[in-house]
Amino acid sequence: MSVDNPFLCFIHIEKAGGMTMHQMLHHALPGYISPHPGFGEHLKADELELLLRRWPLKISGVGGHRMGAFLQYEAVLQRPIFYMTFLRDPIRRYMSSINWKKNIMSQAWTPESYVEEPYYHNFQCFRIAGERSFEKARDILLEKYSFVGLMEEFNRSLLLLQNEWPGKKLDVRYVKDNVKDYGTNEITWESLSPETQERYRACNQEDIKLVEFVRQELWPRYLNRFPGNLAEKEQVFLAQLKSYKVSPLLYLKQKGTNFLLGKVWQPLLFGREQPPI
Repeated sequence: MSVDNPFLCFIHIEKAGGMTMHQMLHHALPGYISPHPGFGEHLKADELELLLRRWPLKISGVGGHRMGAFLQYEAVLQRPIFYMTFLRDPIRRYMSSINWKKNIMSQAWTPESYVEEPYYHNFQCFRIAGERSFEKARDILLEKYSFVGLMEEFNRSLLLLQNEWPGKKLDVRYVKDNVKDYGTNEITWESLSPETQERYRACNQEDIKLVEFVRQELWPRYLNRFPGNLAEKEQVFLAQLKSYKVSPLLYLKQKGTNFLLGKVWQPLLFGREQPPI
């Protein structure tokens, strides 16, 4: 595979717009698949190789929670890899995570008990580097990542991604997916005590530094390479989104491959599904 047609690897960080990104990538790349996240903490290189050999169709990209640029996929693929991800304001992402687990997954977290669980601390660094370290995550972004989007700049991120992608022009149109309204059950920032708010900030300091690094160091590079007026092109893009609908066939392709991966292929190749954390 040439540099002009790289293998895409999307690292889906929880509660950072990933479901909408999966939808877009499934439709933009015919050979894109999103393995089920319930089969181990990481999709290891040998597991990816097995999946590439056994999946009946050509795979042009993968995405999910368990992917990682630190997992040495290059040795398996022996081709250029376009690593990408989306980050989110760390406190907003953290609040979204606890609300999801409490209201959708029916897990018995409270604002105070959630912060006691170190697994969820600095989770964006963890997904990128396998460690909760700003320095490690920063170095991997610089060394291996081709694009890092920002959820708070979602539409602009997609236009910048379209410009950074070296292959055939990506169709980055989308319909919002997995957007929740928890109503009166939502745990809000304002409802937290000052002490709990400070603890939330403290346990996300590495993530806070990482997002600031992306804003200050990486995004100016994308903006400098973007041709024309980004604000004007964003308005055109927003107008296109108003009339965009997902093709039923593309929707069926996404749901069908997800079902086959989670219920057939991955259980056969990797064993039993593991319960979510």
